[in-house]
Amino acid sequence: MIRAPSPRPIKRRRDELLIFLHPDEWASDVPLPEGSTIVHLGENHEIPFHPQWHFFLQPDQTVELLVGYFILPLSFEDAIVWYQTELAKQSWIRGPKEGYYMPPKALLRFQHPETCARVEISLLWWDHRQETTAMIRRVVEHPWTPVAEQPLELTAEIA
Repeated sequence: MIRAPSPRPIKRRRDELLIFLHPDEWASDVPLPEGSTIVHLGENHEIPFHPQWHFFLQPDQTVELLVGYFILPLSFEDAIVWYQTELAKQSWIRGPKEGYYMPPKALLRFQHPETCARVEISLLWWDHRQETTAMIRRVVEHPWTPVAEQPLELTAEIA
């Protein structure tokens, strides 16, 4: 269900929460080059693909997924170099799984050693439009352990 006229659309399913973000709310730990814009989908490019923040509630963890689809103001090669440089400045390292480089496509994978976050940046050069797009996915797994059940009288005292 999408609720409107909320300040932002939110969709909730049984074990998932999806929050649609404004482009300026994109995560600062996975930067965008200055001048990046969101991709518009549809036959006439009329539907904006707003960044999305997903939360998947699993029995032993909450998985946080941030997804965005952007047009970058850089060439394909410059986008690869830019992300390698900028993510290294923020302590991201190459992920345990290798990405690939097959122009006009590339997949860059990084992991953050302190937060254990993972990021995948899928770059694509569109020759007929002379532009580079990036589909970015950042995943963070948050462990969760439920509070041990307590006797009813103790629970009542706490409340």
